[in-house]
Amino acid sequence: MSAESPYESVRNPRLPWGYWLISTEEYDGREFLDEDGRVWSSVREALWVGRLGMPPVHVATMNEALEFLSSVLAILDRRIIGIEERAYDVFANDWGGSRFYALWLSSQGLIDQLSNNCVSLEGPLSPEGRAILVALASTRSAKDAPLPLGLRWIRAREGLDHGFDKEAVQDLVSRQETFARSLEYSFSRCELAGKPAVKLVGPDIRPNIPYRSTIWSMVFPDEYARDRFYIWCHERIDMWESWGEIARRHGAASLSSHFLNLRFCDEDISF
Repeated sequence: MSAESPYESVRNPRLPWGYWLISTEEYDGREFLDEDGRVWSSVREALWVGRLGMPPVHVATMNEALEFLSSVLAILDRRIIGIEERAYDVFANDWGGSRFYALWLSSQGLIDQLSNNCVSLEGPLSPEGRAILVALASTRSAKDAPLPLGLRWIRAREGLDHGFDKEAVQDLVSRQETFARSLEYSFSRCELAGKPAVKLVGPDIRPNIPYRSTIWSMVFPDEYARDRFYIWCHERIDMWESWGEIARRHGAASLSSHFLNLRFCDEDISF
């Protein structure tokens, strides 16, 4: 809304954004008519194109961007959806990205400026920002609805798969995990310092005290990257004993170097 006509002066801020849209019988209730006579396929499209001024895009792209927006708004406003998270966590300490997003939210009138004209992701939501949050939370897809808004949704969409096909990944790797447990050296997924990781466990033979321990590990930025490497290892399960010997005899760094060589040994060189 414009500075002359704040949202709360012309709309009921206690209701979800878009409550004034009319579901038209002419379109069998599948489209919505706004006060300017424009027809939208959904409340979300009316918000995305009509209110935020974004370009028409595929519905999946629009929904992903709006889920991110609603997650940020939910983190900022704990009165509607209880989430105790700092908004800067969303951007993984990318201060430039978080600053730009805060400026965009402010330019859209979705957050209020702090004192001294300071714009921050710690600023409170405007009445319209809260109304948009309620509308987005009420129109989530069946795919997104099971996961609460906020940082959990954002982290679940990290990685090249954007959070999809995780069940297929699990089904694939579980076929070999039972067999792998009987091997002298075996890779497994784990968490290290709260990050997704893969570790290699093998015999650590010392005088009179043979036992199994972690002899190599690697941390990944997200679960998808970790699972992709884990599958890569399972595709080469016949090499685990050889890799284990490299780590045990020459150290974990030698195995990491070996993996790097394997990754690029068959890459073409083009100029």
